[in-house]
Amino acid sequence: MSLVIVIFILFSVLHKNQQCIATLGEMIHTASLIHDDVVDSSDRRRGKPAAAVRWGPRKAVLAGDYILGISSIMLARIGNSDVISLLSRVIQDLVRGEFMQLSTKESDAEQFQDYLNKTFCKTASLFANTCKAVALLGNLPNININQLADYAYEFGKNFGMAFQLIDDLLDVTATDDDLGKPATVDLKLGLSTAPVLFASQQFPELQSLILRRFSEVGDIERAVKLIDQIRVVSSRKPGHVQCELDIDERHLNRYDTLHGGMLSALTDSVSTLALQTNEKKPSKSASIELSVSFLKAAKKGETLIIDAETVKLGRTLAFLSVEFRNKQNNELIATGKHTKYVS
Repeated sequence: MSLVIVIFILFSVLHKNQQCIATLGEMIHTASLIHDDVVDSSDRRRGKPAAAVRWGPRKAVLAGDYILGISSIMLARIGNSDVISLLSRVIQDLVRGEFMQLSTKESDAEQFQDYLNKTFCKTASLFANTCKAVALLGNLPNININQLADYAYEFGKNFGMAFQLIDDLLDVTATDDDLGKPATVDLKLGLSTAPVLFASQQFPELQSLILRRFSEVGDIERAVKLIDQIRVVSSRKPGHVQCELDIDERHLNRYDTLHGGMLSALTDSVSTLALQTNEKKPSKSASIELSVSFLKAAKKGETLIIDAETVKLGRTLAFLSVEFRNKQNNELIATGKHTKYVS
């Protein structure tokens, strides 16, 4: 893995055992992809036939096992018990992540936390623990190696989480040819990733699809269409989120303008999303007061920019605000205020 090499090149000359960690990271990753393609019944990987398609699932599983076996021998030869423990934990986390995917939590908060836990186990653990292992194998004078290793771990963890978030977004927005593998594979497996969970905060009807793991005809197409309706454009700072909504006929009132109830629902869902981006995000929250001031009409075909931010986050109360603007002319459509109890 080039990432773990970069981590230590920043501080010193790369040693042989550190290069070995980079190799081990690639081997463990490759083995996990071979096994994943068998479990997920994927026929392509990076634009080429998957190992299970080319040689059959039995040989593919054995090939993945063999790679893990060779990597275990290489790991043992490093002779550092802390490093051996870190890389062994990566393999353990990969399996834990697969087991976690077999169930679906019922509440919104539990679903997103469960997604983050699975993402760490299946992706970020590999980045975090290999980066930490490389740092531990360093030989730097006048530097606290344990502290450096902790920094390397956090960097790898955050890098890995970001990597998987982007991959999950591409799964529902890119094509098979773009990805070099089947698109929407997570939905086909009944998995709810970040784009689905974010969209479900605006479109509650997605919850029924999530709970039945997209098992009915048309569920996947419906989920993708709803995800396309709202896009998280940016989060320039903790406590802030900016989204876009393409207005269509489902969002209109009888006068063919954007329904006030839609703006109220967006004030609730998007401000709650902004609340969750705070560095000290609450584990639970409940609405106390919500209000919307309607200033201009918005019509079908227009795009709404939704800016939500945390005005103040106290020990038990959060004060949130939302602005709705027309993307075409930047006119202010409405403003919203939301007060929530937090714990």
